Amino acid sequence: LSWGLFSFADVLVWTNDQVIHWIQSIGLREYANNLVESGVHGALLALDENFDHNSLALVLQIPTQNTQARQVLEREFNNLLALGTDRRLDDGDDKTFRRTPSWRKRFRPRDVHSINMLSGSAETLPAGFRVTS
Repeated sequence: LSWGLFSFADVLVWTNDQVIHWIQSIGLREYANNLVESGVHGALLALDENFDHNSLALVLQIPTQNTQARQVLEREFNNLLALGTDRRLDDGDDKTFRRTPSWRKRFRPRDVHSINMLSGSAETLPAGFRVTS
């Protein structure tokens, strides 16, 4: 699935310039230049579950009263995520995207001993780390 110079499969590695071209291609050319040097790139779109179409609309400086442009952005942003990223639409009412579980790192809870090691008291430091006078 691709158009022009880009492939939806490559969203993760899109540069800021490629995101700008995508914005132009979905009919929001008048707002696209607001992304120049904004730091918005493909990895942000593909991986940051807190970055949604409203976040992008804010960076693009699309006025809240321009509901048509915002609807286009929402539809195309959601299509882009569905076709070109591992982010998925939750079944909840809020219709927000979340990363798939494979992206989530799982950590074992720390045991009491390792938490005590973080306190920094001399009693918890290994003998080799103590300063002797």
